Amino acid sequence: MGGKPGLQDTALAELLDRIATKVGPERIRRYLPAEHYWPERSIRPAISLTEVPTAAWHMDRPRPVRILPRPEAV
Repeated sequence: MGGKPGLQDTALAELLDRIATKVGPERIRRYLPAEHYWPERSIRPAISLTEVPTAAWHMDRPRPVRILPRPEAV
């Protein structure tokens, strides 16, 4: 798998085109980081593939994958 990483990768564009023909282009989404202290609001949908993020992904403090239905004591 050579090529340029990220959105400039032609293999990624070809894969997205193949998936879009099978499931529909409205099913493919791209998310960007958003500054918010609530995990469920820390992302927002991108308007286009060329839109650049206004905030950085925080890799030092990963967000939880799942939020519990009710809080539990720690």
